[in-house]
Amino acid sequence: MPSDSPSWILIVIVLVWALIGIGILVWYLWAMARLFPRIGLKSSDGWIPIWNQWKLLERVALPGWVVLLSFVGLGIVPAIMLIIAMHRI
Repeated sequence: MPSDSPSWILIVIVLVWALIGIGILVWYLWAMARLFPRIGLKSSDGWIPIWNQWKLLERVALPGWVVLLSFVGLGIVPAIMLIIAMHRI
């Protein structure tokens, strides 16, 4: 058993979790692209990560700029606003 085997295990674990994360992101973007035409927005807007949340909030009469608060450490505010938006749809 080589002495650096734990580092290979760590690399494999990180790669598996990265693939799972990318899969969840693609699924989320696909779901948003399928939702948008049903609520009167362009399907292509659903594939753009931050823009889709902005447009979703604006669609239900909430301020879209709230999404930008997640970049300054206030991620709970956009999360709550998105939950409210999902209930209004």
